[in-house]
Amino acid sequence: MDPYKHRPSSAFNSPYWTTNSGAPIWNNNSSLTVGSRGPILLEDYHLVEKIANFDRERIPERVVHARSSDALKFYTREGNFDLVGNNFPVFFVRDGMKFPDMVHALKPNPKSHIQENWRILDFFSHHPESLHMFSFLFDDLGVPQDYRHMEGAGVNTYTLINKAGKAHYVKFHWKPTCGVKCLLEEEAIKVGAGNYPEWKLFIQTIDPDHEDRFDFDPLDVTKIWPEDILPLQPVGRLVLNKNIDNFFAENEQLAFCPAIVVPGIYYSDDKLLQTRIFSYSDTQRHRLGPNYLQLPVNAPKCVHHNNHHEGFMNFMHRDEEINYFSSRHDPSRHAERFPIPPAVCSGRREKCITEKENNFKQPGERYRSWEPDRQERFVRRWVDALSEPRVTHEVRSIWISYWSQADKSLGQKLASHLNIETTKKIKTCPSKECPGFQPWTPEKVHELGPGATFNIESVQSWAAAPQSQGNWLRFATGDNLYLFTVVIKCGTA
Repeated sequence: MDPYKHRPSSAFNSPYWTTNSGAPIWNNNSSLTVGSRGPILLEDYHLVEKIANFDRERIPERVVHARSSDALKFYTREGNFDLVGNNFPVFFVRDGMKFPDMVHALKPNPKSHIQENWRILDFFSHHPESLHMFSFLFDDLGVPQDYRHMEGAGVNTYTLINKAGKAHYVKFHWKPTCGVKCLLEEEAIKVGAGNYPEWKLFIQTIDPDHEDRFDFDPLDVTKIWPEDILPLQPVGRLVLNKNIDNFFAENEQLAFCPAIVVPGIYYSDDKLLQTRIFSYSDTQRHRLGPNYLQLPVNAPKCVHHNNHHEGFMNFMHRDEEINYFSSRHDPSRHAERFPIPPAVCSGRREKCITEKENNFKQPGERYRSWEPDRQERFVRRWVDALSEPRVTHEVRSIWISYWSQADKSLGQKLASHLNIETTKKIKTCPSKECPGFQPWTPEKVHELGPGATFNIESVQSWAAAPQSQGNWLRFATGDNLYLFTVVIKCGTA
């Protein structure tokens, strides 16, 4: 396949959504989670790619291997496949959490900028799992003669899945057709005012064991927690008693991230929060640089210590020789463990929406809680918005359908102002004995979904979703669209 045949100008007309590498995306709205409500998985490559591309557009030189081999890209008809490997079939560590420290240990001493074996051996003395890798590195294979005579390996275990869903684990290996040749040491050497505004801080709490008692999902950010059943609890106050002295230093360089928490505060499985944990800090590193937390306005005021060294715009003076963990030359240790939520996560990998979607109840309650004049202002603003010339009839009708499901009178007011008919009598559907009668299956109902559109003239048999489905249906006849806020059942209307 010619990788240059489909250039961006002609390749960007795919009929479906894809990743940057061309792989088809079947769900561009939901993150990959453990079960329907579990935490987002790091393996959701589409999500990470989508957020990271949103956050930045420049790239630095590769951190680990600026120039190397054994990373291959396959250009396929269903997207690219990148096999990023090594010239050894094993690796130093088994957990990615250790990777930055491992690279620090293998890289030059930050003080002398010379690679030193004592640092390497010190670090790996804490990780006996590296022994197998050293059996390759310290072998003759450690210095290949050239690329032509060097083996390659994918290193990681992948999974192959056939159309029937049968999966197999797989590893990839490259073998040179002209054999393996290495350089021995001798040969290698030869190649050589005081009126301060104030705010009070309140919280609402829910016991996770009681979350099923509500008709909404507590992790759904599109829902409120009703104060009448979950009262506000005061916990503090905020007083704005000083203006900034330097706009750029204290405002323009100020950076926030939902991931920055303290012991006692942790993340939930709120899908938006799970994404923001990554997105905000990623954006700040692009906007302000990787050391944005060294800026005075963002830096912690307490003592702190880690091995996050160097990088663009680093201005912290450090003279230590140990920039990895653990080390017998550095007394730094793990902090005392603080509890994290003990909930057990179980379930399949899924991309789905919450089961308690319930999109219309709370908006309707909110509208009905207003005084009439406030309701009228709300209606007027929506009428103005829906009256825009480029708002299509279909879009306008969908919004009226939504607001009708939230509050019937609200939908009628909007439809009246916009001259859209919303009521029409429907005869009961024929009995099951009627020729051609075929009830909708649950699968068909799910496919159609809430707000599905039918053309009455093309409907040959009347049928509807089971009562438990609770779908709202819309029917169109000719140029007229009719909205029904009833569930049509077999034999009734």
